[in-house]
Amino acid sequence: MNRANGRPSGPILTHGQAAASAGPPAWPFGPVLQKRSTTFSGERFIMQTPVRSTRVVGLSVAALTLLGAAASPASAQWTVTNLRPGAGISSHALANVSGSQGGNADVGSQSHACLWSGSAASWLDINPVGSDFSGVNSISGTQQGGSARIGSSFHASLWNGTPGSWIDLHPPGSANSFVTGISGGQQGGSYSIGGTSHACIWTGTKGSLVDLNPAAATGSSVSAVGGGHQAGSVLISSINRASLWSGTAASWVNLGINFTGESVANAIDGAQQVGYTNIGGNFYKASLWTGTAASWVSLNPAGSVGSFALGASGGKQVGYATIGGVDRAGIWSGTAASWVDLHAFLPAGAYTRSRAVSVYSDATGTYVVGYGLNTDSFLDEALLWTKANHCSSDFNNDGFVTGDDFDGYSAAFINGDLAADFDGNGFVNGDDFDAYVLAFQAGC
Repeated sequence: MNRANGRPSGPILTHGQAAASAGPPAWPFGPVLQKRSTTFSGERFIMQTPVRSTRVVGLSVAALTLLGAAASPASAQWTVTNLRPGAGISSHALANVSGSQGGNADVGSQSHACLWSGSAASWLDINPVGSDFSGVNSISGTQQGGSARIGSSFHASLWNGTPGSWIDLHPPGSANSFVTGISGGQQGGSYSIGGTSHACIWTGTKGSLVDLNPAAATGSSVSAVGGGHQAGSVLISSINRASLWSGTAASWVNLGINFTGESVANAIDGAQQVGYTNIGGNFYKASLWTGTAASWVSLNPAGSVGSFALGASGGKQVGYATIGGVDRAGIWSGTAASWVDLHAFLPAGAYTRSRAVSVYSDATGTYVVGYGLNTDSFLDEALLWTKANHCSSDFNNDGFVTGDDFDGYSAAFINGDLAADFDGNGFVNGDDFDAYVLAFQAGC
């Protein structure tokens, strides 16, 4: 559904040609019709329980003392795990869902499709026999979608967690094929025929292929699938257009028609599609749509000279923004103002750039995968950002627990605001304040 159940950037489709040159990230695991290369808004602790009464009662001495004191900074909420399986190995995490991450890593002179389960030590090579170059682009449940090079051709691929489970979806007569999105038993991607890439979907076998290339197109590709829809790009008059389908070529919707520059839809999350749009002057903006060209919303954060949304799930979007000349992984929650800089949570100076590719959320937290370019080795390293849910002491939702949170909670408490009902019992009283003080001191 997103690049969590979606796909990485890949080769560019040029007018009348199959995908050839690569965009970011630079590996040929799927054509994307690209030209180049939450604020995690976590749940603010606001109890929605109807208020039986809102009242402020006396505070404990300790609470009153802390109310007037300046709080010292506490720990940041995002943690980062380096998934690189070993020193001197280039790796990329491109998909994640329910404790499983997928992507690729170097094995000698080859690049192999692989899986992780939250740590570098959990790395599992699922490269199929006979392939020297493979990668996982998407995960849905226990299945993984991607591609594997067999001979001189890339083959659309489907796995169930092991090398031996590999299923070849490559259609007869195609030069190359790729799975770049997977969800609910459907796989989306592209296959090349007659020198042109065609968007397509499968349902588990090579014979199930459905061609989605619109009649007016000179190339197309599906990036992600979900809820019976497919998102991607269509090449019209030599310009890539963000696109949406509903299972047939005739269902094609041009999401990028309102701009003269290129656009790509990279991920699906329910009724939303995310990607990027060139609004002119080589200025790319991370973009969000809800099914129509008119619904376009820019996610480009303040201070960024360009941004790209690559994945989406659970109302969150991930990608990167170029700020101060550096590509910085980030996460949004539906607006440009909601952007949180995930690059800031990496070890200082360790990475010259980073990109977030996929996001997944469950009851325990939010998980973002991507990669960063190691400053010393000049190799990409697969990365996993994790943020636990319900960090109640982060009152202003900025990813840190600082004095600003304490001041904000104190103001809500003094005003009898329901946001200060920390224990959720429908009353605002000293018990809430004492509980918040303990949570604040504990950090996240």
